[in-house]
Amino acid sequence: HIIHMLECLRESSDATYTHSVSVAVLCNVIGHWLKYSEEDIRNLTLAGMLHDIGKTTIPSAIIDKPSRLTPAEFEIIKSHPQNGYNLLIDQHLNSHILNATLMHHERIDGSGYPRGLKGDEIPLSAQIVSIISAYCSLTEKRTYRGEVDCEKAIEIMEKESGKQFNSDIYDICKK
Repeated sequence: HIIHMLECLRESSDATYTHSVSVAVLCNVIGHWLKYSEEDIRNLTLAGMLHDIGKTTIPSAIIDKPSRLTPAEFEIIKSHPQNGYNLLIDQHLNSHILNATLMHHERIDGSGYPRGLKGDEIPLSAQIVSIISAYCSLTEKRTYRGEVDCEKAIEIMEKESGKQFNSDIYDICKK
């Protein structure tokens, strides 16, 4: 069923699928850097691959919109973490995968969504996926903007360290 979901993700948005593959690969690297067990690396990699699965429930007109989203459209986009969690909850997946899917848009300062969690309320797997997803999002070409080079992406993310991201985890990831 998971493979079918990934195929649906690819069919619904090639850009989201490509983003998810990039996040999964970098999560795998981070898992090795953190000296995680092989099982934990697999779970973190799969969390990276599935974190945006909820975007399959969002209309493609919103996902692929070539301009800025309206506030109403952004509210719809903000439903994708919960939608993804709902799609995965019955798949008997590790809690790290489920938590990363649900909480990858939470911010350390509490300003994220869907629950407004902050600090240690956000599981480590979700914090890692959040950092990697943000980096990949910045460095990928989007319909509404070009890609940002790696150095500029790091500069942008530096400013968010301690607000959007756990600064300790960010420091590990930026290496």
